[in-house]
Amino acid sequence: MNYTAVIKEIPECIVYCKSGVITRWESISEFVRSAAEECMAANPGIECDESGYNFMTYPEGFKEKDIPLVYNEAVKTFGKETETIKFRKVESTKAVCILHKGSYCSIKSAYDFAFQYLKENGYTMSEDPREYYIDGCWNKESEDEYLTEIQIPVSL
Repeated sequence: MNYTAVIKEIPECIVYCKSGVITRWESISEFVRSAAEECMAANPGIECDESGYNFMTYPEGFKEKDIPLVYNEAVKTFGKETETIKFRKVESTKAVCILHKGSYCSIKSAYDFAFQYLKENGYTMSEDPREYYIDGCWNKESEDEYLTEIQIPVSL
């Protein structure tokens, strides 16, 4: 796939987040669903913000199994925390962004492109990369139609 890097300002937002470990990549949807259900159970009136912004980070980078991850979903207000659901403000940041269309199994090539772009253009990663899921199993029938934006917060 041909990739293009775009520099964007990612706006500040409030998110609820859930950290955990999944045993295999196929468990991501289940993890996200459980985070939403737990947040809603503790906060019945909570609303996602208009942006629909949600993202995943992987604090230990890519792993084949036993994958630590943090799911974040933008909401309008802070809510009641649980043992595993936390709320935080995500500050605005400049990010190098790459769109990846297709299966998550082939997303490594987008990361390779992004990190090469950072190196060639003098950017330094300032936070863990984010995977912003624009289209996926919730609204597309084929993995070929999935759309993910890799966002790498940067500083010069």
